Amino acid sequence: MHNILSYMKKYKYRGESRMILFKETSSKLKGIYKLIRMVPVIGWCMTSSLLALAFAIGNIDINYIVIINFILAMLILIILHGIVSHSINDKYDWISYTDQKTRGILSGGSKVLKKGLLTIRDLDKLAIIGIISSLLIATFFVLKFGFLVFIGILIGIWSAVTYSLPPFRFSYKPFLGEWFCAFPALVTATNAVYYILTGRISFVSILISLINAFLCIGWLMHHHISDIEGDMRAFPIKKTTVLFTVLNFGREYAVVVPIVYYIFSLLLSFAGLFYISKAFLIPAIISLTCIILEGTTNTLDIDDITKKENYMSFLVIINPIIILLYRIGGIYK
Repeated sequence: MHNILSYMKKYKYRGESRMILFKETSSKLKGIYKLIRMVPVIGWCMTSSLLALAFAIGNIDINYIVIINFILAMLILIILHGIVSHSINDKYDWISYTDQKTRGILSGGSKVLKKGLLTIRDLDKLAIIGIISSLLIATFFVLKFGFLVFIGILIGIWSAVTYSLPPFRFSYKPFLGEWFCAFPALVTATNAVYYILTGRISFVSILISLINAFLCIGWLMHHHISDIEGDMRAFPIKKTTVLFTVLNFGREYAVVVPIVYYIFSLLLSFAGLFYISKAFLIPAIISLTCIILEGTTNTLDIDDITKKENYMSFLVIINPIIILLYRIGGIYK
C-alpha cells in the first residue's frame, strides 16, 4: 500500500511538472509570436520581397530552386526585423519608459514584457539567436551568389541592432532612425531578394525599392504621432523626427513629416510611370491616397490617428500584391 501511495505521489508530481513546463513553453511561444508583430513585419518584409519577385518575373524561370531561395531570403528578413530588431526595440523602449507612457492604441511595442510572456533576458537571447540564424542562412547565399550578399546581411544586422541599442539608439534621434536604419534596410532588402532571384541588380529594382522605402517610412512616421506623449516622457527622451518637428513648430505640424516621405514616393512613382512601366501607377495612387489620409489626420485624436494608420498599413501591404498580379497578367496573358 505504501508503495502504491508513493507511486501515485510521484506520478502526480511528474504530471504537475509537465503541466507547468507546458504552460511555460506555451507562454514563451505566444510571446515570440507577439514579439514578431505580424502587421509591420508583413508590411515591411513581405512588401520588400514581393516587389523584388514582381519585377524579377519575366527575367527568371520559376522552379523549386527559385521558390526555395525566395522563401529563405524572406525568412532572413523576418528574423532580422521580427526577432532581432523587435527584441532590442522592446527591451530598450521598455527601459526608457516610452512603451509604458504612450497613449497610442497600436503603440507600446509587442507588450510581451508588460504581459509577462517574455523577460528581458529572453529578449537578449532571442536577439543573439536571430543574428546567428540569419548569418547561417545567409552563408548559403554567400557561397552560392558571392560576397555581395554578405554586405546585404551586414546592412540588415546593422539596421536591426542600431535602431534601438545604445550607444547608437538612432530611433531616439531625429532623422537618424529612418535614414541610418529603416531606409538602408528597406532598400537593401528589395535589392538583395532581387539579386538572389536574378543574379543581378537593376535600375528598376533600385527604383521600386526606394518607392517602397519611402512608403514604409511614411507609415512609420505616422505611427510616431501617437507616441508623442510617451516619447516626450521617456528617459532618454525619444526625439523622433515627428517629435522634433512638434517641439520646434507645434503639434499641428506632426503630419508634415510623413507627408514629405509620401511625396518622395509619389514623385519616384511618377518617374517610374513615365519612363519604365504602367505598374508604377499603383504606388503613385497609393502614395497620393496616403498624403490625403495624412493631411486629414487629427493629431490630437488617438482614435483618428489609429484609424488612418490602419488604412495606411493596408495600402502599403496591398501595393506589392497588386503590382505582382499586374506583372503576372502582363507577362503571361
